[in-house]
Amino acid sequence: MTALPHIAGGVAIGLFGVRVAESLGVESEPVKIFTALVAAVVSHFVLDAIPHNDDIYRTSLGAVPILVSELIIALSIIFSTVHFANIPFWIVAAGIAGGALPDAIYMASVHINVNSVITAFNNFHVSVHTIHKPALIPNMIFQEIVAFAAFAYVYKF
Repeated sequence: MTALPHIAGGVAIGLFGVRVAESLGVESEPVKIFTALVAAVVSHFVLDAIPHNDDIYRTSLGAVPILVSELIIALSIIFSTVHFANIPFWIVAAGIAGGALPDAIYMASVHINVNSVITAFNNFHVSVHTIHKPALIPNMIFQEIVAFAAFAYVYKF
């Protein structure tokens, strides 16, 4: 998946995880933040298990322009919603971080020496992806629908 559904989904699932924790009587803010982070990381792997196409990042300029555009859009929508809906910032930040963390670890490990734990994490991350690769345009539409649904949940939170 691209960054947009991972970040939006991470925030939405993170907030959902916090709701579940609160329904179980959790009141501690650090526990809620950790719950949002873990739920968002799990959401990343679930989204990656859905057949998808990331070829949008294969441009003559590289992945950075597309990734930066996605981050600007996602963070603008999320933080506007957080501001107007009065959602706790650190819980949302944990959702963003968790949604992006597996890809961030993978990208960073390409450029630095990593230990066996990071290698095992990356191997798991790669194994979650399916070998089926759908057509780019219909798949990008699907990914944007996933992101929109996640944004809608955050807005209704």
